[in-house]
Amino acid sequence: MRKIIFSSLILFQTLLLANKMDDSNNGITAYDSKNYLEAAYWFTKAAKEGEPSAQTNLAIMYYLGQGIKQDYNEALYWFENAASQGNPTAQLNLGNMYKNGVGTLQDYEKAHYWFEQAANWGDAYAQLNLGEIYYLGLGVKQNYENALHWFEKSAINEQEQAQYYLGIMHENGLGTPKDLEKAFYWYQKVALQNNANAQHTLGYMYEKGLGVSQNYREAFLWYEKAAVAKLPYAKYNLASLYYRGLGVEQSYKEAFNWYEKAAKQNYADAQVSLAYMYDEGKGVEKSSQKAFYWYGKAAILGNSTAQLNLAIMYHLGQGTSKDLEKAAVWYERAAKANKVAAQYNLAQLYYEGVDIEHNYSLAIYWFKHAAHHKIADAQYKLGEIYFNGLDGIKNYPNALFWYEEAAKQNVAKAQHKLGQIYYRGEAAPQDYKKAFYWYEKAAQQGEVAAQYVVGYMYEFGQGTDFDYEKAVEWYKKAYDSGYVEAQIRLDKLLKK
Repeated sequence: MRKIIFSSLILFQTLLLANKMDDSNNGITAYDSKNYLEAAYWFTKAAKEGEPSAQTNLAIMYYLGQGIKQDYNEALYWFENAASQGNPTAQLNLGNMYKNGVGTLQDYEKAHYWFEQAANWGDAYAQLNLGEIYYLGLGVKQNYENALHWFEKSAINEQEQAQYYLGIMHENGLGTPKDLEKAFYWYQKVALQNNANAQHTLGYMYEKGLGVSQNYREAFLWYEKAAVAKLPYAKYNLASLYYRGLGVEQSYKEAFNWYEKAAKQNYADAQVSLAYMYDEGKGVEKSSQKAFYWYGKAAILGNSTAQLNLAIMYHLGQGTSKDLEKAAVWYERAAKANKVAAQYNLAQLYYEGVDIEHNYSLAIYWFKHAAHHKIADAQYKLGEIYFNGLDGIKNYPNALFWYEEAAKQNVAKAQHKLGQIYYRGEAAPQDYKKAFYWYEKAAQQGEVAAQYVVGYMYEFGQGTDFDYEKAVEWYKKAYDSGYVEAQIRLDKLLKK
């Protein structure tokens, strides 16, 4: 998991010395003494005389409301005056005001212009911001090569966020060939500066062996650092290592502890894992009610796995009262997120129509989604709906298609149905060879009625050569499975 850090408005409060400018120096002296009212007086005096460092310092005081009423418009005005005279700090802060729409309308083109001016002076923060402008395509065409260029300059000047960006760009091959070793280098550099996001990323790279030899212990240690810094996804990954016993002694209790910490920060994946642990009683006393609670929290956040599990709990009445209407609501949300089990279960609810109104149109819709994911029973049910005209119109070609799809996946009842169709000439031209083929497939899977029919077809040579011994064999199998009529045929056959 990656979290890009966007630089926020950076306002330098380091007051710039104005060489040989008494008014400005008086302002600095007053500011250092925290006499902001007097500082504002002297800076205003010097600023009106055109001194750029005093203009910059006055702008800062207007921006922060120090010794003077906060006024972003005045701050913008004085930053512009100083920036136009080449003051890099003013140029940087002016760029930030245009970028964030503070004291003026948001204007990325002007932000780009002023960041570039300051960046050319070697200002690391301006270089970072300029890199972001190109990285995100704000007011300019997105250009990863230019972003990389400015991030590199800023990174050389030890700007932490720029170094993190370089890790992202090398990891993903943005503006440069993908190079996981370089990505690891930059992430490590930032992680050592106690950047929690970089620490988490470093842990992930150690866990997966990306750009470095796989080392679960190192992964654990870096995840732990990031988790202590309260990153929810670091807590989640730390819990996963405890759960699997990778890099640390396995402990469901510790896994539960960290999943719970992340879950309380509204991290949906952790809420799902926490619910699972309550459901299974791992690391905590088993509780269907608490499992239901946490699945519900994650479901509301849009986690499709949670939505599916919440629907199942409503469907079965686990941890809550049985409620098929609510089950349908959550199945639908999960189904729309392409959860195949949800698609099938939702279709089945509409197909069965128990405690919820029959709706064969919706059953067809969701069975088709599941069927396209090779869910064999969904394919069979579609065959049934079309064959029997449950949606109001019989459609034999569609029925035949879906029965065959299910039969190819060894669904015995679909194979048996195809045998019937071809044997009787119902929904398709009569064809004993095809009938025998499918009946035999079903019979081999233990479909009792099909075993009887295969015996019959061998007895009378329908769709296959007459074979007395095989007829007896299949009749016996059907009889042994409780098919009484097979004994009648068997008795007649043995008397011949």
